[in-house]
Amino acid sequence: DVGFVDSPRLVCRLEMPCARPAAAISLVDDTTAELLLEDFEDLRRGSGTSVIGASAGTEFSYESGEWKDGVFTYAMLNGITSGKADLNEDGRISVDELKRYTAEQVIKLTAGKQHPVSRGGNLDMDFTVALPQELLFAKSIETMADAVAISDDGQNIAAIVDRSLRGWNTTTGVETRRLSLGLGFYNIVAKGSTLRITDGQRVTDFSFVAGDQTRTVTATEDLILAHPVFSRDGKRFAYLTVQRGSEPVGLLVDANSGKILAAWPQPDFKLNLNQVLAFSPDGSKLAIFDGNRRISMRDGFTGALETELNWSGQVESLAFSHNNHLLAAGTNEDNLLIFDLVSSGNPRILENGDKHNYLPALLFSRDDKILLTGSSDGYIRFVSLPDGSMIHQIWNEDWAYRMTLTPDSHLLAVAGFRGSVRLWDVSQWLDRKER
Repeated sequence: DVGFVDSPRLVCRLEMPCARPAAAISLVDDTTAELLLEDFEDLRRGSGTSVIGASAGTEFSYESGEWKDGVFTYAMLNGITSGKADLNEDGRISVDELKRYTAEQVIKLTAGKQHPVSRGGNLDMDFTVALPQELLFAKSIETMADAVAISDDGQNIAAIVDRSLRGWNTTTGVETRRLSLGLGFYNIVAKGSTLRITDGQRVTDFSFVAGDQTRTVTATEDLILAHPVFSRDGKRFAYLTVQRGSEPVGLLVDANSGKILAAWPQPDFKLNLNQVLAFSPDGSKLAIFDGNRRISMRDGFTGALETELNWSGQVESLAFSHNNHLLAAGTNEDNLLIFDLVSSGNPRILENGDKHNYLPALLFSRDDKILLTGSSDGYIRFVSLPDGSMIHQIWNEDWAYRMTLTPDSHLLAVAGFRGSVRLWDVSQWLDRKER
């Protein structure tokens, strides 16, 4: 079938497997043929059309039971599904890469008897035609997603979008929940098949799919601003805030009862400054960047100050290793800081890419050998530790603003800054048994 759409990004694949030269075969009616000839004959109109033909006009197009199709189709589909057409390994397959890979494979498989041809194309229009098979779910939304959570089985994903709770089934793509939450800055955490949500004042549990809330507790209502962060088990959350008529404080709250477990002065915190908080995976430690070029370490159960780390720059994200030995910090210059919390408080600096990018999201693998970094350039990079080399990258297209993993580390849920929610299969990189 040959279809025509009004789009500047159309890839049209034509294959005519036969026992005669491809140019001698007519597979379309007169009207379609005229349209095809028009596009083939005049690609100078700047439409962005790229055409890849199976063979030259004087050649045969070969097919075989071994390929279960024509060799051209086989080579193209294999390049996409295997990811081998991603020649520069940047996590996406462009038109130019698909052309080059397909041509090389067809020539190789036919021992030089068939040569695919292409027309049109423009370096400025070398757009993405395929993403790796690792992408399991993608949803575009109206605005940025502030937080994301995934059920333990990976079947449901949820996000905070413009002060609303949104949810989808990752298999069917059907939206399962949309609920307005009201004013506030919210965060969510998955607890099995349940979502726990807080804005710092109230804690509410919901099911992933549509239904009534199961419980709500009130922590405090005397707040001006809060950006709460949950412990991984959802039992506690912490945030920096300004209470009415008081100085800035940090609060540690029991999410089950709403009881404030600890409060401490945070005199350098200001409402217009960036703040980043992170619990260690076991919840025993709490790292805080208050926007004033300082990272403080507190006890995750009592809130007691333990130490302060040496860093004078901006921080966009924080993440603990599972053994609590390392603290990773992402900066606004695309650098990774690795603090050794056992031997010293001085960071090791790893360059992650372009100095003009941000690193708003970080995650450690279960064995702490890989660090996932979400960057404002649209890539999620897999950094090997301790050497800092990049072993893989995913083209997420949107900023990876927030990230979370399922408990088995097989699935990665990503909230995008420009308005997207995606789910990636990362098991081949993070599953300990496969490495």
